Amino acid sequence: VGVPLKSRIGGGARALSETLAIAAGIFSAMRDLTSHVICHGCVEQAAVSFVLSRGGSWMYAGKPLAAAGIVGAAGLSLFGLAHSTVAWAGAAFLLGLCSGFVFVFIAFHAMVHPERAGTYIGINESIVGLTGILGPLAGGAMAVATGHAVTFLVLAAAYAAAVVVQTIVHARVMAAARRS
Repeated sequence: VGVPLKSRIGGGARALSETLAIAAGIFSAMRDLTSHVICHGCVEQAAVSFVLSRGGSWMYAGKPLAAAGIVGAAGLSLFGLAHSTVAWAGAAFLLGLCSGFVFVFIAFHAMVHPERAGTYIGINESIVGLTGILGPLAGGAMAVATGHAVTFLVLAAAYAAAVVVQTIVHARVMAAARRS
């Protein structure tokens, strides 16, 4: 504890292999399909985070951010439309890809701009906390009123709208940075 993961286990490849071994152990212990679907999303998130953490200039480009948002909206839509375990696993896979990208994106910007790291992390964790409280309340009420499919489709539409706004704001911020 307190020692970076890479230092404790000896590098990125070993971290990935241990993550997959843990996931395999979790899979074998699961008794219901929902747990399998959730675990799939977590494994994809870890794998994407591992691959993308190698850096690059993609973290300043708008297109990868928009693409991750589209993948996330597709995953949420698939959760609403799914009628089989395979479809649910596909939805979890897409959402895991998106969340892995977003995790690395946020961590990268917090590390690259240490003077703003507290603000970035504070905003992120505030959003995570707020959505962790309000999401189940609003989503549960909507699911009772309209069914789970409509709830996920409305969430996918709201997420897609947020991605459009984020893409526009990102483009403006980057254009302003290039001018100065």
